[in-house]
Amino acid sequence: MCMKKILSFSLLFVLLVACGKKENKSIESYLSSFIGQNEAVSLFGKVQLKSILEKGEYSKIPIFGVLAQGELNGMKNEINVDAPIYFALEGPFSEDGIPASSYVFAEVKNADSLAANLKQRGFDLEEKDGIKMASSGDVAIGFQNNLFILVSKADEFDGNDLLAKAFEAVYEDEAGGHVNSILKGKGDIVYGVSIANLVNSSNTELKNLPKDKLKAFEQLVNNSFVAGSIKLENGSATFQTNNLFSPDLKKSMFLKEDNSAAIRALLGTGQPRLGVSLNIDMKKMQSFLNTYAPNALNELSEEIGGPMEMALLTAGDDGLAGLFNGQLGMVMMGDPSADGTFTPNFNVHVGLEKTGQTLAQTFQGFLQRGMAQVDLTEKGLSAYSNANYLPKQGAMISVPQGCESFGKKGICLFANLDGLNLENFELEGAQKLLNIVKYASIEVDNNGVKIYLKAKDDNANIVKQVVTYLMQELEGDIAQMGF
Repeated sequence: MCMKKILSFSLLFVLLVACGKKENKSIESYLSSFIGQNEAVSLFGKVQLKSILEKGEYSKIPIFGVLAQGELNGMKNEINVDAPIYFALEGPFSEDGIPASSYVFAEVKNADSLAANLKQRGFDLEEKDGIKMASSGDVAIGFQNNLFILVSKADEFDGNDLLAKAFEAVYEDEAGGHVNSILKGKGDIVYGVSIANLVNSSNTELKNLPKDKLKAFEQLVNNSFVAGSIKLENGSATFQTNNLFSPDLKKSMFLKEDNSAAIRALLGTGQPRLGVSLNIDMKKMQSFLNTYAPNALNELSEEIGGPMEMALLTAGDDGLAGLFNGQLGMVMMGDPSADGTFTPNFNVHVGLEKTGQTLAQTFQGFLQRGMAQVDLTEKGLSAYSNANYLPKQGAMISVPQGCESFGKKGICLFANLDGLNLENFELEGAQKLLNIVKYASIEVDNNGVKIYLKAKDDNANIVKQVVTYLMQELEGDIAQMGF
C-alpha cells in the first residue's frame, strides 16, 4: 500500500513538472502562436537581416561598417544573428503609418551571456515567472528559454505587463492556416497582412456603415490575407504579393485581364518612356463602392469640382459605370537631348460608355486646344499631343524591354529611365535613388501585385548599389559643407 502511494505521488510530481515546463519552440512557431492570440496584429513577417547587410557589403562602409561588425560579433554568441528576425505590428496605424505597438522576435543562443551583456550596457534586468525583463524609454525587452522579445510603443506603456502577456501567448496554439504558410515564404523580407485585423483595428469611414453592411464587410474580409515578399538580387529588386482572399472577397474583385493588350492599339505610335493602363469591370467596382464606400464618389466630385459633379449627375444611378467602360491608357514619349533633358509628349485613351461619349462631345472643342489630334469614337476618347506619335495603320506603341505585360493586367505601369538625366527633375530624398534604376514596372491583378526594379548595373546586388549611391551623396553633401 505504501509503495502504491509513493508511485502515485511520484507520477503526479512528474506530470506537474512536465505540465509546468515550457518547451522551446522555433521562433516562427512562437510568432504564429502570438498572432493566433492577438487580433490587433495587422502586419507580421520576417527579415533576413544579416543577409541583407552582407548584400550591401556593410563591413566596407566607413565608420558604420566597423560599428555594425562589432555589434554583430558581440551578439553572435547570444542571439542567432544568422536566423531571420521576426516581427508583428499592431493596429491601429497612425496617418504616418506608425503602428500602435511593434514586436520583434529573435532566437536566444545563450541566455546567461545575453543577460550579462545587457547589464554591462546599463539595463536593469528583473526576473518574473522565469522571464528576464528590462525597459528603457519607449522600448521593453524580455527573454525566456530560446525566445527574445522586444516591444515598442509611442505612448506610455507598462513594458513588463506587455511582455508577460506576450510570453504567455507564444505558448498557446499556433494561428495555423494562412499565417503559417506566409511565415514559411521565401525572400529577403517576407510579410503578411491580415485584412480583417487591419480593418477591425482601424478608424475609417467603414465604421460609419450601417450595422448590417459593416457586419457583411467584416465577414467578407474574414480570414483574408495578403502575402508579400521582397527579393533583393544582383541588378534587380522584386516586390510581390499574393492575395489569399476569402471566396466572397475574390468574387468582389473588379480588375480584368486582356491578353491581347488591346489598349496599345489605341495609344498611337512611338516608344514611350512612361505608361499607365487600366482594365476594370466598372459595374463590379461601382457595386462594391455603392455597398461599402457609398460616400466615396461624392467626396471625389467635391474635391475635383464642377465637371466631375456634372458627369456623375448625368450618369445617374450607374455612377462611374455609366460613363466609363473601364479601359484607360496613357503613355508619355520623349527622347533625351544631348544634355539628357527631354520634352514630354502624351497620348491618352479613355474608354467611354454612351453617356460618357455624349458628355465628351460637349467638351471636345475644349480638349482639342493644345493637342495635335483628338478622336471621339464608339470606343472612347483619344488625344495626342504631338503629330509624330499619331495612330498609323498596322502600327502601335513599342513598349520597353521588361515591360511586355503592359495593357494585359488590371493595372499596369512602367517607367523607362535609361539615358535620362534625372538631375533636371530636382529629385529629393529617397527619390534620388531613381538614378540607379534603368526601368521599373508594376502589374496588378486580382491575385496580387508585382513590382520590378531593374538597375543600371546588372552585376552588383541592388542593396550594394543603393549603399554606394547613398555614400556618394553623403560625400558630396559633406564636400559642399566645406569639411
